[in-house]
Amino acid sequence: MIRFRPEQLWQALVEAGTHVLFVTDSKGTIVHVNALAEQLLGQQRKDLVGKLATFFDAEEIAVRARALTKSQKRQIPADYRALAWEALHGAASVRECTVFSGARRRRVLECRQGGACLGL
Repeated sequence: MIRFRPEQLWQALVEAGTHVLFVTDSKGTIVHVNALAEQLLGQQRKDLVGKLATFFDAEEIAVRARALTKSQKRQIPADYRALAWEALHGAASVRECTVFSGARRRRVLECRQGGACLGL
């Protein structure tokens, strides 16, 4: 029987998947991308990991930040935190966002509790 360490199994599942996947931490720093994300974004993994996820549409983020500022009655920055607001505050959320990859493309962004987001 072949045994995998959990991280090896996770890596194999992520790479074999049929979805674009990028994982960020709660500050928006990319911690993992799969091969399909490299293709979508037109960049290599080594050039993405460790960098802030800045490939989202700035106007969409600004609109989201304004709506949150109004509903929360406090200033919400127009940055990654506006996209991951619910996840950063204890609830998962799924929303579509425009991702820039040479051409504008709509992708679903799933933000999980704690603020980590997956681009699917």
